[in-house]
Amino acid sequence: MSDQAERVLGYPVKRWLSEPTFWKDHLHPDDREWVVPFCERATGDKRDHDFEYRMIAADGRIVWLRDLVTEMVEGGRATQLRGVMVDITDRKHAETALREQAGLLDLTHDTVFVRDMTDVITYWNRAAEEFYGWTAREAVGRVSHHLTQTIFPAPIEHIQAELLRAGRWEGELVHTKADGTPAVVASRWSLQRDERGQPLAILETNNDITTRKQAEAKLRESEQRYRYVFDATGVSIWEEDFSEVKLAIDELRSRGVGDVR
Repeated sequence: MSDQAERVLGYPVKRWLSEPTFWKDHLHPDDREWVVPFCERATGDKRDHDFEYRMIAADGRIVWLRDLVTEMVEGGRATQLRGVMVDITDRKHAETALREQAGLLDLTHDTVFVRDMTDVITYWNRAAEEFYGWTAREAVGRVSHHLTQTIFPAPIEHIQAELLRAGRWEGELVHTKADGTPAVVASRWSLQRDERGQPLAILETNNDITTRKQAEAKLRESEQRYRYVFDATGVSIWEEDFSEVKLAIDELRSRGVGDVR
């Protein structure tokens, strides 16, 4: 047992070593019921295990921990456990805050989802379900850019660098829905950091602008078609401002001149 355990939880290392049930006794009551059987089964099966749970610190705080445990097996039997204990309290608090915000995000008509720093979706709001066609259960855990087959306006590395530098990014993306329909969206990304300033998650909000982009494309096509017609026929086209002529005519009529031709 390293001194790190004492720094994280506040208990002297000698207590960990001298009290056989110290770890179990200081588990959070709500986690003790499943953590102990889980570890016993993993050890009995000679399996490495990775799990997250809570302990009560010496000052009464609740500390979230992640344990990564390796089984040392010799002669077909587990002879030793080696593990790493990581304090993930800050991450858990941030995740809780995101879940609290999720209730509000379900009220908006904009499609909103949250992804971690590896682009895996962790939250998918109701508007996203309706627009894209995937339920939250189907979307969460998927890499967002793979799920929606995203077409970016620039190399993704450049976009990610801008996001990390400025904390936000905006641009137009092309997504593909669950039914195969393409959609153009105005996308806004906001970077969330943890209490230590480390990148934690990305909030992505998308507005459907497919109809607008189609109308703009048709307008450009129409303008190009008429330009081709004018250029091909050799007709002379000009513009003239008749506003001053009209003012002069109106002035003459106000003076009683009846026939102005």
